[in-house]
Parts: sequence; structure tokens; C-alpha cells
Amino acid sequence: MTPMKPFVLIDDDEIFNFLHQAVIRQVAADANIQVFQSSKAALEAIHAAPFNDCIFLIDIRMPEINGFELLDAFQKLPPHHFSNSQVYFVTSSLDDRDREKGLSYPLITGYLEKPISISKIKEILGE
Repeated sequence: MTPMKPFVLIDDDEIFNFLHQAVIRQVAADANIQVFQSSKAALEAIHAAPFNDCIFLIDIRMPEINGFELLDAFQKLPPHHFSNSQVYFVTSSLDDRDREKGLSYPLITGYLEKPISISKIKEILGE
């Protein structure tokens, strides 16, 4: 059996982090989930060690560093930091410009609306 990809949730909203962890665990009970409520903390962590083999779930509107600024910072890192990663842009924004801007980043695998559904997690995991 292939080891489960770890998940990294980057969102300042505690409720969405709790909900998304529960949704992921519905699909993969043993999933390794790392949560960052601060985009700055997530950026510091990825500077320390690449998050290879992770799925990132990123929010746009966060204090300190917003989601777009975080993606800008990610793009400045060496490519190996994301070589085995799937990076998903996750937002509750209804603004099409946010979606288009998020999808314009080369490292973005896809766009998801909050909250993330069980079916989307299954799709991401290839189930």
C-alpha cells in the first residue's frame, strides 16, 4: 500500500481547519495533517524543509501574509520545495478575479471552494 500523502492546511480560520481535518479523516483516517493558522509560520516552516509529497490548502485572506503573497513567496523558493506536491488554492471568495489570479500561479494544481467536500478529497487522493 502506498503511504498516505501528508496534508498541510494553511488557514487562519480555526473552524475551517477543524472542518477540513474532519473531512480528510473521513476519507483517510490515518492521514498526517499539519495545520498552520499563520501564513507566516507556514512560510517559515517551508524555508526550513520542503513539504514534498504534501497537499496544501491555502486561503486568500489571512493576516500578516495573504494567500497571494504566500504564493508569491513560494514561487521564489527552489523548485524542489514543491516537486512532489499538489498545491490547491482554497477560498470562499465569490470573486472570479480571485479564482483567475490563483490559477495563474504555475505551482497551483487546482482551485477548490470552501468548505472542501469528501468527494473532492477522494478525487485528490485518486479514489
